[in-house]
Amino acid sequence: MTRLLVCFLPAVLLLGAAGTGCAGVPHGAAPQDDNGPILLFRSGFEADSAVEPGSATSDKLVGSDHTVAGNRNWTTIAADTAGRLRGGKLTYHSGDWACRRATIVPDPTTPNNRVLRLWGVACPDSPKFRIQADFSSPVQQGLKEFSCSVRLYVPETMATLRNYPRAIDWLTVAEFWNDPAWTSREDTEHAFRVTVGIGKNAGVGEDLYFRISTDDFSHTGTGADRKYKQIHLEVERARHFPIPFGQWITLEYYFRDGDQDGGFFHMAATPEGGERQEVCALRSTMHSPRNPDPKGVTYWAPIKLYTSMGLAAWMQTQGQELELLFDDLAIWTGRSPRGE
Repeated sequence: MTRLLVCFLPAVLLLGAAGTGCAGVPHGAAPQDDNGPILLFRSGFEADSAVEPGSATSDKLVGSDHTVAGNRNWTTIAADTAGRLRGGKLTYHSGDWACRRATIVPDPTTPNNRVLRLWGVACPDSPKFRIQADFSSPVQQGLKEFSCSVRLYVPETMATLRNYPRAIDWLTVAEFWNDPAWTSREDTEHAFRVTVGIGKNAGVGEDLYFRISTDDFSHTGTGADRKYKQIHLEVERARHFPIPFGQWITLEYYFRDGDQDGGFFHMAATPEGGERQEVCALRSTMHSPRNPDPKGVTYWAPIKLYTSMGLAAWMQTQGQELELLFDDLAIWTGRSPRGE
């Protein structure tokens, strides 16, 4: 059973259709109007989708979800989109499959539905914990405006984080780059990032909420000694939307590249069976303020579990592991049919 959802991200892409479809867009169909959104890719991780084992640092998603129409094959995603979209690589940071891995598993609420599970525990001698599904577009075709939708399930076991004594400012679930910092050449170093994460105030018993931040980057050194430094620009804390546990949430992202007057990042969330709520509506510059010719989003991870190894280790002291489930990913150019 596959149900596609809708989401909004930084001026580039991603959207889905929920249940019977989005307003004006039949389920499984992409609009033909040149002025409307164009579906690039969608997957609910149904058979014959699979995770193909790779190396210690990466696996990849392969195969097609035959329950949906349109571009739905991880193996041929680049060819199907005429090179506009690449995706399916699952990237890990440190450790091995014994301490972190992405797998396709039965939905805990609907066993005949398949979902992508990101799971892990602390790995010795590593400062970070990271699993992510990577997407990219060539610089010449960066996503200047796009929408994205994905469902997120935060297991009941993750409610243990409510008792983490310190504030949580680093638990990333999605990330969007306009010129990635680690690939910036010395003549084009204008990295910019929008991060969607889970946050918490300091103290025991505090609710978890979505935390949206934007960052610029500065660079020093040359050649192999080239390093980048994060510069925080803006942070939005959606304390009005406590994250529910053991319940699917449809996340919608919309991203539009632009300056202070035109840049926009929107995020909405709909708990299953509940009402759609605005999480963030950030009208701000959506590229590096020093970038004279922004290309749009060229690298992003709409499915991600990234935090400090300290947080992962604390969860283990509580007898718990890090875990997030994702389902029904859809990516579109332009604005989602649901609008802002």
